[in-house]
Amino acid sequence: MLRKLCDESIAFNRELLPHLLLGEVTELMQVSVGRDGTSDHLLSASELKGLLVALEAGMGSDDPHIVDLVRTSFLENLDQPRGNRPRAAYDAIKALMGPRLLEGLALFEELG
Repeated sequence: MLRKLCDESIAFNRELLPHLLLGEVTELMQVSVGRDGTSDHLLSASELKGLLVALEAGMGSDDPHIVDLVRTSFLENLDQPRGNRPRAAYDAIKALMGPRLLEGLALFEELG
């Protein structure tokens, strides 16, 4: 599924645009765990966990561009529960995050 998403993104944009691709991956993750508490199983649990491990590593990178990529294209793109937005996908993904992702997410939660 991820390879297909990457190939489609490159074909559409004629190049790899990391911020756009990670935004699409974020959407795929949210749909996979189910925005309403149900799962479409587009990603397996192990694929979802693997993505979060990679994103956690990105947050610990010495390269500020990678940290910025994860912050702005993953953490900022997660649908935070506000108003009538459901919490299910957000809470499910958040529960699987490591400490660096949680620290970064806390900044966006504070901003509301």
